[in-house]
Amino acid sequence: MFSIGLQPIRVEFHHLDLECCCDLLTLYDGYDEYSSWLDTLCQMPGYSIYSSYGYMYLEMVTDSSVAYSGFNLTWEQGLYINIS
Repeated sequence: MFSIGLQPIRVEFHHLDLECCCDLLTLYDGYDEYSSWLDTLCQMPGYSIYSSYGYMYLEMVTDSSVAYSGFNLTWEQGLYINIS
């Protein structure tokens, strides 16, 4: 879980390669797995993922059948403005 205050968190994936049938990374908008669901991933999403406030919970579910290379991400806290 990332927890760094009340400002939103942005997660950006630099690498994400999981076995999609059996390995998943799920992100929640809060401090535990009962928080609002943000996304479930097994491959690069192509976009950043934002929390509503200063908590984001990541849950990795995997089996032991095949080993893929995993994931690498960075995160930051701040105020984000969507300009469209």
